[in-house]
Amino acid sequence: MHTVIDALCTGCERCIPACPVDCISLHPVSTDVTGWQAWSARQADEAAARYAWHRERGAREERERMLRLARLSTMQE
Repeated sequence: MHTVIDALCTGCERCIPACPVDCISLHPVSTDVTGWQAWSARQADEAAARYAWHRERGAREERERMLRLARLSTMQE
């Protein structure tokens, strides 16, 4: 089961189409400032670090998958 963590939400809306039961909705938290401007520098830095980790993990998993496929290919030859 996947969960949206309110405190870490960036408002990117990527969770909405991915939700299998269509139960996610976004609500504005401020009226005058939106997006990254609504976050403190610390919050923005933490979000950027999480995103960098997410991208690195995805790249690592892809490298590992390609390695497994290459090994499988050489075993079948």
